[in-house]
Amino acid sequence: MLIKMLGNYYDAIIWNDKALLINSNHFNVYLSKLNVQNILNNYNDAIIWADKVLSIDQEHINLLQTKGFYFFLIKVNHYIQ
Repeated sequence: MLIKMLGNYYDAIIWNDKALLINSNHFNVYLSKLNVQNILNNYNDAIIWADKVLSIDQEHINLLQTKGFYFFLIKVNHYIQ
């Protein structure tokens, strides 16, 4: 989404939510929400959105790898704090 590219991440979440009201199973909107959560370091939320994307395409290899990386980041952040 263009809003995300402009750095307005919270606005991007709002517009993604509006898009999901129109089509609650839109693959790219789920990916956009996942990416915004990643940028905001909300890895637990990113995992939730990754699961939603994987419910549409269970064999999305890059996303499976990304989800594993989010678990790693959560663990690293836990040890840093």
